[in-house]
Amino acid sequence: MGMETIFISSHVKLPTNTTSQEIYKILVIAVEVDIRTGVIMRAELSLVTELGRDFISNMTHGYNMNDGVDGLIEKLQKRYFGYSRKAIETGFKLIFSKYEEIKTSM
Repeated sequence: MGMETIFISSHVKLPTNTTSQEIYKILVIAVEVDIRTGVIMRAELSLVTELGRDFISNMTHGYNMNDGVDGLIEKLQKRYFGYSRKAIETGFKLIFSKYEEIKTSM
């Protein structure tokens, strides 16, 4: 049997007076998760810089969602110092909440 993945996204308001907010208005975070293992296979988000997008994507790749959101939030707080950090944290909290709903319904 091949890998079975699911797609989860969240949309949150960006902080005002940031370039991302001027361009996108909202932050979109999308993840592809292996539903059997809970591992994040891919993540994308709507930040302005490619470096910012790649940084978050690389940081989340391989993270096991079954370990809960706290570990990921801790990584963000230790490593990401952009103005959009709180929005990113909120977006991932929404994604983890949706993931729990999905797991419960399967």
